[in-house]
Amino acid sequence: MGASHNDGAVDLLKMAYDGAKRVQTGFCEPHDDWQPMLLFRTTTGTVHIAAVPLSAGRQEVAAAAITAVLKQRRAVEAVWLSSAWEVVPPPNADWTSITPSQHPDRREILFLLHVGTDFAVARRASIQRHTDTAPRLADLGEAEENVDGLFTTALRQGIS
Repeated sequence: MGASHNDGAVDLLKMAYDGAKRVQTGFCEPHDDWQPMLLFRTTTGTVHIAAVPLSAGRQEVAAAAITAVLKQRRAVEAVWLSSAWEVVPPPNADWTSITPSQHPDRREILFLLHVGTDFAVARRASIQRHTDTAPRLADLGEAEENVDGLFTTALRQGIS
């Protein structure tokens, strides 16, 4: 199940972002990307890190597997990390009508979703891509306030 570490004081969000920054040092090509990752802490304080295969049309399967793993391991906190397209809709827009793949103002981000027993917060770092160099992450910042979605639900259902 990937790496594990026992330290109740570890900030999972910081660990995830710092790890993503280390991963980018190995990038060589403009199309290199971050593997979706799940980091979680169990009731014993052990932190686990696992790569999660994610392919188009299979997000529901991955979400169900995440919930099952978190429940089985008795997770109390988790971070989901994945690259994504982000669209900031105009005020009062219908969120359900916004599709990043068809929106000209979309931007690529590394999305970090942090869920515990009594909170859910999202953070993002812009991915800076160029035609002739490997991608680089910008600083970690606030994400939009709406943190509901498939993976938020998966993490919440898996946390005990």
